[in-house]
Amino acid sequence: MDFSQVLIPVIVIAPLVALIAFAMKRQPAKRAPIPTLQPSPVRALSRKELTTSRSTTVVREITLSASYEKKLARVLKEPGEKGPLHQVPLLPPFYIGSRSELARAFALLDAPEPPRALAITSARELAGVGRTAFASVLARVLAERFSGGEIYVDLRGDDAMPSGIADAMRQVVRTLNPAATFSADEAALPAQYQKALTGRSVILLIDNVRPQPFVELLRPPAGCLLLITSREPAAFSRFETVALEPLSRLEAREFFRATGSRIAREPDKYLDLLAELSGFLPAAMRPNSERYQDQPSQSIDGLFDQLKKADAFKNPLSAALALTGKATAVAPKKAPQKAAREPDLFSKFSGPENAAGPEPASLEEEAAAARAIGNRAREARALAALGQARMQNGEPRSAVACFERWIEITRESGDRLAEADALGWLGAGWVRSGLPNRATGCFEAKIRIAREMGERGIEARAHGDLGKAQAELGEHQQAADSHAEQLRIAMEIQDRASEVDALEQLGVAWTKLKDIEKAATFHEKQLLAARETGDQAAECRALGHLGHVALHRGEIEDALAKYEAQLDLASTLGDVPQQSHAHASLGVAWARQGDLRKAVAHYEQQLAIARQTQNRLAEATAFSNIGSGMERLGDLAGAATAWESALAIYESLDSPSANSMRRWLDRLRKNDASG
Repeated sequence: MDFSQVLIPVIVIAPLVALIAFAMKRQPAKRAPIPTLQPSPVRALSRKELTTSRSTTVVREITLSASYEKKLARVLKEPGEKGPLHQVPLLPPFYIGSRSELARAFALLDAPEPPRALAITSARELAGVGRTAFASVLARVLAERFSGGEIYVDLRGDDAMPSGIADAMRQVVRTLNPAATFSADEAALPAQYQKALTGRSVILLIDNVRPQPFVELLRPPAGCLLLITSREPAAFSRFETVALEPLSRLEAREFFRATGSRIAREPDKYLDLLAELSGFLPAAMRPNSERYQDQPSQSIDGLFDQLKKADAFKNPLSAALALTGKATAVAPKKAPQKAAREPDLFSKFSGPENAAGPEPASLEEEAAAARAIGNRAREARALAALGQARMQNGEPRSAVACFERWIEITRESGDRLAEADALGWLGAGWVRSGLPNRATGCFEAKIRIAREMGERGIEARAHGDLGKAQAELGEHQQAADSHAEQLRIAMEIQDRASEVDALEQLGVAWTKLKDIEKAATFHEKQLLAARETGDQAAECRALGHLGHVALHRGEIEDALAKYEAQLDLASTLGDVPQQSHAHASLGVAWARQGDLRKAVAHYEQQLAIARQTQNRLAEATAFSNIGSGMERLGDLAGAATAWESALAIYESLDSPSANSMRRWLDRLRKNDASG
């Protein structure tokens, strides 16, 4: 062999190979690709009911890094609460699913400028996907970054009487400073909350939050992290958000295997069917597997039959909790149906549906009977009627509980327009209960549903209800914006009744905002539209509003003319409240004109109507007005008698106006003593 023929290629190739090897050493080693779970072949399930799976259609990748997997394994072995500033709820002994969502959350929080607030919500507003467990896992894994501990607050968003943002702030402040005191003025609370957290390094886990105004006030200062959970993602559009889906089929199998219980020994096809009967929801899968474990004599087919009888294919979470004796939860939705009606939430109840209706006691029995036989549609009708009857009887707080249960049923059935109807009534209940801050979230949710369903009329009226709630909160610019949107839609769809309402409320809002000329424009349009549509009640109110405008302008004669026209029309219509308003306004106008005797005469008419209608607050206002007129007439004894009567009523009503009455009486007595 000619070695020169071999040696030359070796001399040429060897350095080249060495150079390639050296270059490869200089490059960083490629990471192994993240494994993707591939579904193992299984036989098609033979059960007829197993049609469209609730599981996520695409199998998700396990993208959680190895370091976070180790941290997760460590925190799952740790005990629950470790001290007063380590309040995260006890975690389950295993945590399966949501790995890709966990990875997204950690990616957000590991960014160079991480968010100070992260919302954990549910895809499609599903209940039972494990928001609290997910947030608790996040908090436990991240606890090493926040030396000040973790504070947990449950706002009970699914309860009939949920807590609000102010309650959360107070609990956080009180946890950090048990001796803290709070001002009666809630406007000072956000600053106190921020001050308590400034300079600290804590995680806040605010759980079960119902959408409501001012939720952004919970965002903590730098150095802290807020984790907030809610079923409704739309309410947290200004937060970084992670929306949880039901488990995939493979994650569901892993969940059942991780329990280590009897269910873990069943074949995959049975695990798939149990997952389907559980809606692929951890909150249903856990009790279903525990039930199978706790009843060793029961076959897997027996468990399936029990769940089918409880309608688990339709309402998996409700069925799982019903079999364990727990409260019924909100279940998936089906095709929407048309709502029966759309009430005017802020007007007096009227019409055949509210006149001489069933007594509340019989409606309670009807609702209970329907619940006992599982007739949810019948129960919903009874709850709606019961809530409305309680509203009519002046019991709005009791009505709220009925409307809450009504909403649950509409969400189970997927009747979106009925849900909008129920949300509107719930908002009205909160307003009548003196809690308009809780009403705004209801009306905003109603607006979203109306838009989704293309119901422009419902959307317009919901904007109107939202504006009225905002006005109750003193948010007059926001109210004006809401009513402007109501007016725009009403004119677009030619809904004259909603148009008249929007014009009136816009005039009221701009009066509050002290733009009298703009207010006058809207009330003049209101008067014209009311006359065109034959709405004499709205015409009567418009005359009163225009009287106020004239009074603001100093045009007393014009104001008197408008108020007299209002009184005449109210008398013709038999509208007693408007008669009372007209007499009160005429009293003010005649006092401005300098004719105090006419003013007092109208105040006395206001008093007579208040007594006739048993309106104690209006009676106190009339006494207050009479006292003012008497004082200016020089009848100090008569003024004192009237103001003492007003004071007694204000005190019985626990009204803040009692303080004004006391000051007026003190001033009157001092003047009388010095004279």
